Order: sequence, then C-alpha cells, then structure tokens
Amino acid sequence: MKRSLGVLALLAVAGMASAQTIFDFESEPATGGLTELVQSQDGIEMTLSRTSGKTFDVLDLDPFLGSAFEFPAEWGSRALAPFAFQTEDDYFLANFDQEITEFFIQMGDFGADSDDIVVEAYSGLDATGSFLGSEIFNYGVDSIPNIAMLGWTSTGENARSVLFRGGSPNFPNSVYMDNIQVNAVPEPATMTAAALGLAALAARRRNRR
Repeated sequence: MKRSLGVLALLAVAGMASAQTIFDFESEPATGGLTELVQSQDGIEMTLSRTSGKTFDVLDLDPFLGSAFEFPAEWGSRALAPFAFQTEDDYFLANFDQEITEFFIQMGDFGADSDDIVVEAYSGLDATGSFLGSEIFNYGVDSIPNIAMLGWTSTGENARSVLFRGGSPNFPNSVYMDNIQVNAVPEPATMTAAALGLAALAARRRNRR
C-alpha cells in the first residue's frame, strides 16, 4: 500500500508521543551523603531525593567485581543505594520536569532478609495529586546478580512523580537500584515544531514531482 509523505509525517509525529529514556548513574561520581541528585537525559530532567530527607549514595560497583557480592553486569559501575544503611521507613522520590507515561526500575539485594519492592506513581510533583497506581513485588531472599524490574504504565493520566523503595520490615529501605527507565511525553511546542518541519518536507517533495 502506498502512503503519501503527509501521512508518513503524521505517523512520525505520533511516534514521538513517547520515547524511552534510561537513567543509569554511570556519569555520576561515586559519593555518599547526597540529599538530592539531578540528572538530565534526552531532554528529561529527573530529581531524586528521599521523603524523609535522609541521605543516599551513588555506589561504586567496581570493587565488588569477582567477589561474592558482584553486581549484575548490566548495572555497569554505578548504582543507587541508601547511604550507610539509613533505612528509615521512607521512600525514594523521583520528580520529573515533564509528564511521563511509564516508569520502570531494577532492584536487588544480597538475600540477608526477605525484601518487598514497590513503585507508586502520582500526577503531581512530590507525590501529590492523583494516585495513579502501584506495583508491589516480593523479591524475597533472592540475591544479586538476580534482579527484579517493576514499575507503572499510564492508563490515562500521566505522572510527574514516583515513589519507590525496597526492603524488609526491619530494614524497609535497603535494596540497591539502577537503570530507571521512563517514557516521557514531549512538550507540545516540540511536537508542533516537529509536525511543521515534517509537513514542510512533505510539501517540498510533492512540489518536486
């Protein structure tokens, strides 16, 4: 079936409705005592903190290579973790500078206790607005390098913030985390500019016939 360039342009813009972005912490220095971490990737800004204000760290995974505590290869050399086992009954909070339609995160631990991991999505910043849904998974006493991925997908309203954590009743925020994946909705101005550009290209090609 032959499609016009105009139709293809519209399809291309529709395909921009969401695009996967991965925050993997590889560009961050290994450090502890953070109360906030801001990352920008593919035009999306994510700000991480903890709801209690407690600290967290970006962990250097290289010293664990070849040991009984070696992390999964797909996590590279950096991961996110509570700092110095500050395992208060709180959550990590991820705020985004634009709406997202999906959020997924990988989590794992070393099997000392039975962990539950959870993700909750909200329509507003700082876990405000509408509660959009959650996923809870019993990681149990499984151990890295086995990891679990869980998350949230929009069924209508999009999210601006996500809460996540993993741990046990005695250590409620104590698992390691990496490879946060989001699908973001482009800003209307970006989509309009792309649509106009594709439409102009289609028009020029039609005029050349």
